[in-house]
Amino acid sequence: MSTRYLVLVTTTYELMSAADRLPSAGDEESPEAQRMPLLPKGCEEKRYCGLTMKSIAWSVPLIYSVLGILLLRFVEGWPFLTSSYVMVQVITTIGYGDFTVQSSGCKIYLAFYAIIVLTLFAYYINLCRESIANQQSSVLRQYMRNMEGVQDAGLSDDELKMKYGAFNQLISALLLFVLTISAATVFFRLAEHCTCSYGLQSVAGCKDPDFETCRATGGYVKNWIDSFYMSAITMTTVGFGDFQPRTHWGRIFAIIWMPISVAVAANMVGACAAYFFEERQQNLLSAKDAVDHIALSTFKKIDKDGTGLLTRGEFLSYMLLKYGGVSEDLITEINKEYDKIDVNKTNRVSYEMVQSRQKMIRDKIKQAKKQS
Repeated sequence: MSTRYLVLVTTTYELMSAADRLPSAGDEESPEAQRMPLLPKGCEEKRYCGLTMKSIAWSVPLIYSVLGILLLRFVEGWPFLTSSYVMVQVITTIGYGDFTVQSSGCKIYLAFYAIIVLTLFAYYINLCRESIANQQSSVLRQYMRNMEGVQDAGLSDDELKMKYGAFNQLISALLLFVLTISAATVFFRLAEHCTCSYGLQSVAGCKDPDFETCRATGGYVKNWIDSFYMSAITMTTVGFGDFQPRTHWGRIFAIIWMPISVAVAANMVGACAAYFFEERQQNLLSAKDAVDHIALSTFKKIDKDGTGLLTRGEFLSYMLLKYGGVSEDLITEINKEYDKIDVNKTNRVSYEMVQSRQKMIRDKIKQAKKQS
């Protein structure tokens, strides 16, 4: 499974969460209610329900993971470390393929486990991504904002955030990504330059007292390029399987590093999307840019009736076109429909005129049905 999927799932979750928290028309919520997360129906009446939902959100995959580790340990006969290592692969959707289950019971369990993990994965990866990004990059963002404050002394904090926020987030995410992949590259190069591995993956006849002997007897070799390649493939959840952690310490490191690296990679891709798309939209929709570039020729084009004055409707139409809200053809069609309603050409429409237009449309529909 690729990082594109992770970002898609994470973004979908964020959009759905934001939409769910929007109040419906006419609703009036207290400040306390607006700050509370969306809870299932019935949770509002029971104060402990929110805590229960939160605990379930974290305990379900934890319980399933522990059960899965025990199942792999006693049914497949794998060591505890190997069982934990495989379960982390499943959680992060990396799937090296270096260990595969053979028993029917484990296959059924992992099939249902994968479905449950994918269902809840968006929630967890979003929490991890936000936590890592906020904690690791806050110092850098603060430093950069201090520098920006010197350069743009006339701007408020909100304006500085709008101007530089996405760029700061991108730089922070990229640095965190580089740090994470570099740490893994150095670790696997030094810890697993050559190894005979152990257990099911041990190389028969291999000896690894030193690098030359290990390589000569058929050991698994990782140079700097191999280590970087494996780290990148792991972080992006591609997991080809041609390189995997082979030693005890390598798999212990991977158990901790894999979930963190996947969250960091998703954060980096999300930050890139925010910079290249959201930042562009923010610049486009800047309130100060609304009338900054209206030249006389543009003004005359907006002034549809040629009076030398812009009505609110004409200005609104221009702004919608400028910011990509609607197409020019749609604006033209809307104006034509308005002209059909405004039969007296007074630039004023009453409800009776709207009803008359509605009746005309219905009559045409009925006539068309009779002819067909």
